[in-house]
Amino acid sequence: MDQPDIQVDVRSPAEGIGVLELRGELTGSAENGLLAAYSTMGSGTRVILLNLSGLHAIDSLGAGLLIALLAHVQKKGQRLLACGLNDACRRAFELTHLDGVVGVYADETGALASLQHAGDGRAGGLPGALPAGQATPVGGRWAEPVHRLSLPPVPREAVSANARGRRLTGPVKGFGSLWRRTYAINLAGSAVTPAEVVQVWKEHFGSFWPPASRFYGAEKPIDAGDVALLNLAGPAGLTIATAILVIYADDKSFCFISSEGHVICGMITFGAYQENGSTFAQVNALLRASDPLFEITMRLGIATKPEDDFWQGVLKNLAGYLGVEGQPVRQQAVLIDRTLQWLEAKNIWYNGAARSALHMPVRWLRGQGAR
Repeated sequence: MDQPDIQVDVRSPAEGIGVLELRGELTGSAENGLLAAYSTMGSGTRVILLNLSGLHAIDSLGAGLLIALLAHVQKKGQRLLACGLNDACRRAFELTHLDGVVGVYADETGALASLQHAGDGRAGGLPGALPAGQATPVGGRWAEPVHRLSLPPVPREAVSANARGRRLTGPVKGFGSLWRRTYAINLAGSAVTPAEVVQVWKEHFGSFWPPASRFYGAEKPIDAGDVALLNLAGPAGLTIATAILVIYADDKSFCFISSEGHVICGMITFGAYQENGSTFAQVNALLRASDPLFEITMRLGIATKPEDDFWQGVLKNLAGYLGVEGQPVRQQAVLIDRTLQWLEAKNIWYNGAARSALHMPVRWLRGQGAR
């Protein structure tokens, strides 16, 4: 795995307020350092302020770490603020909806002043105006934030009724418990580099899917800003239609975020890394069930078992394309936060399985009329 290129300093500028100052690159390798620094803060800490002015790059796994940190903070009844966001951080916050639950300020002085004005670390004033910011000079590209998704041209047989015009969700907008599920396969015997693996994955992504599900994206290598329609195989021959946005891409990874109606509210990062001289391909999913119904199916294993089989199949197909056969898929599931977000129970209105089932008679009638 890549070595962390980040430094986290801990300060307490006032009673009840802790500052985590991050410098360097916020990637998945920073997890241990970030959580260890957070754990040093005393029980009397009411507000955690992330000073991100020293960050010069953030990728999708780094944004996922901030979502996991938010869950830890909320479980302790604390409040999370952030300041000093550059252009990449601002896009990451907006695309993942962190900006809706984390108070964002231009700088540390403004954040602390707002807390003093409120007279209590548990409440604050309105976020100060953000500076124009600077483009991140290192790392990949974040997509432009969008309000609703516009699908690319898709074949007539594609099911899109529940996917057009949907809004982005992601883990922050999910209902169920927060999980990180990872799947990795050793590309033993292949001389491919992580960058070469990801390039192949971007160029042929849909071809690695199991045949019962379809990925309808642009006919080009995947890049940040792409929108794709997913037709997922459901029970009893049901096709669940949903859409994703590629929110981030660099030479070693790319990341999808879900939209309304999907089984999960999640971010899924597809990447590759080197470990002990071998290259591994990996799927890293940070997710919550999107609504109460899907949470029940996940707890019963009705949804998780097909999800696990799906990504194991994708990784084995990718490995086979690269000439690697017979390697097992390493799988890990980590429960980050058991809390249910009841304010998001309303997501059930967009439940993709229910809406797709209701649309089946319409598709059948249209098919009869086309004969």
